[in-house]
Amino acid sequence: MIQVYDEKKHCSGCTACENVCPVHAISMQTDEKGFLYPVIDNQKCVDCGKCVRTCPIMNKEDAKDGWTVRCIAMRLLDNEALIKSSSGGVAYGLALWFLNHGGVVYGAAYDEENKVSHVRVESTDEIGKLQGSKYVQSDIRGIYAEVKEDLEGKREVLFISTGCQVAGLQRYLGKGFDNLLTCDVICYGAPSPMLWERYLKETVSKYVPCTVNMRDKAKGWANPCYSFSRNGKILKQDKMDRSSYLRLFLWNYGLREACFDCAFKTHRHCSDLTLGDCWGMDHLVQTKSDDGLGMSMVFINSQKGQDVLEACQECFWEEEINTEEAIKTNPMLIRSVVAPKDENAFWKMVGENTLQKTAFTVKPDDPPILKLKKRLYPLKKRLFGN
Repeated sequence: MIQVYDEKKHCSGCTACENVCPVHAISMQTDEKGFLYPVIDNQKCVDCGKCVRTCPIMNKEDAKDGWTVRCIAMRLLDNEALIKSSSGGVAYGLALWFLNHGGVVYGAAYDEENKVSHVRVESTDEIGKLQGSKYVQSDIRGIYAEVKEDLEGKREVLFISTGCQVAGLQRYLGKGFDNLLTCDVICYGAPSPMLWERYLKETVSKYVPCTVNMRDKAKGWANPCYSFSRNGKILKQDKMDRSSYLRLFLWNYGLREACFDCAFKTHRHCSDLTLGDCWGMDHLVQTKSDDGLGMSMVFINSQKGQDVLEACQECFWEEEINTEEAIKTNPMLIRSVVAPKDENAFWKMVGENTLQKTAFTVKPDDPPILKLKKRLYPLKKRLFGN
């Protein structure tokens, strides 16, 4: 019988196989770590092989049209919207442009329970739900079919997601559409939705109802914190590494196996545009200094991406930057995250302890003397050099 994947590290959970199956023999089911994997009902399967031919990992395609990737530093001109974005607000600006021109936008959003899934947005009143980084693998089931319906209905579509989900959509569609613009974000890795639900139950539930912000810029773009708020009032705010969930994420715990050898980390991504933070902007950007509000770097991977950016350039400040230097400051564009050496022990610990205990056991705080040395090091470097 047909098998969609041979090992879990060869499945990103993009759902393309489930969506493309002509007899609905494939369902995405949650494994013990909380990740979705395709399961085939052999009673329904007709061995057509369409799922295997659609899988973006098993059928990875290299760029063929000769387009040379360019990189631009970009930032939204609307400061009010910029502050609510995690970096330079490029995704927001693109989404606003599409919606103002009669298009639709697909991206990750929190639901009423703060779980993360992809949604369809057709009104500028809803655009805010797509803002902000969401460090958890989004549930994308059923979305590809909606995108296809919009495309065939001649709607302009902006699809924002991770590289594996963009590749899954492209393989599901089976052909290019002039009215589709795809954007992927530079992805560190996809954390487990199960861990996120554990965190919501253990930590966030006491603040419900609330809005979660995994990467709040209240203390500046380069010093992000997390926050829970209600009606604009902050209920809790702290450094990202004080959150048990984000602490694990920052140290590579709880990620999908495929993320440790990602098939979509290349110099040219499969999307039209790739969005990320413009780390190192002090030496990359010549005409604008870092004011703490954030800056994005945008890799232009296609002529279509170039054309759309030119069409909506009135929304942004921008400056072209050196592509190779940009990659050096944002290496996750081309490099997979490294698995922790105690990965198996971590998952065992998760099953036996709270997320809080697990996070501060696998990654304990530095002892006081080391904390002091780290605080003094910048001063020592200024006074005495290297």
